[in-house]
Amino acid sequence: MDFSEFKRRIGAEPLSTDPELLDARRSAAEFEQAAREAEAFEARLGKALRVKVDEPVLLGEILDIPGRARPAGLRWLAIAASVLLVIGAGGIAWYRASQPGTVQEYVAYHYRHDGADVLSKARPDFDRTEVNRILARFGMNASPELVSQVSYIKICPTLHGHGAHMVLATAEGPVTVIFMPDTTVTSPVTVRFDKMAARVVALASGSAAIIASPNQPVGDLGALLRNDLTPIAADA
Repeated sequence: MDFSEFKRRIGAEPLSTDPELLDARRSAAEFEQAAREAEAFEARLGKALRVKVDEPVLLGEILDIPGRARPAGLRWLAIAASVLLVIGAGGIAWYRASQPGTVQEYVAYHYRHDGADVLSKARPDFDRTEVNRILARFGMNASPELVSQVSYIKICPTLHGHGAHMVLATAEGPVTVIFMPDTTVTSPVTVRFDKMAARVVALASGSAAIIASPNQPVGDLGALLRNDLTPIAADA
């Protein structure tokens, strides 16, 4: 993979765990630097989108232009800047209104976005060393039994930050699990949407959504996740 193609792909998906991208990243210093810059930009963007904006106050400040005279050029620049800020404020308001506000809404929204695509990437020969490498970013560790069932994993956005989107191979077929380290539930939550059913369960840290078709048994996956997906010991 050449550098320009790497920059294009890493810019589109800075948190990707695609083996080809990871190999390219390790191949040279400039690839690693480009990846770090993409990750930093993603982090800044995520932080910016989480900032609470008082749109009416912002618009009032934009439109309340002082009465002192200004050179014509600066006046037009100020008007242009005001228009851009108004558009930006409207965009932020639209973004906030379009995003899920509850864990039920989030699970349906997330699965509709890329659930089928992630399932299509699941492979029996998936590199399972990725599992605990990714989970460690959230201070978690999976047991060998749980790791052996993972056929795909990637980092994904969650309702309160980031987590891990996994596919587990079970006797009844593949099951999607979305680990949400910063989202807590006090009791199991059931969600039905489209032709899918999800159960959100509490874990030792955070929670997880277990998603499958309504007639697909998921057995004791909730108990498996609670017992086998645990915080990394402080002295580890």
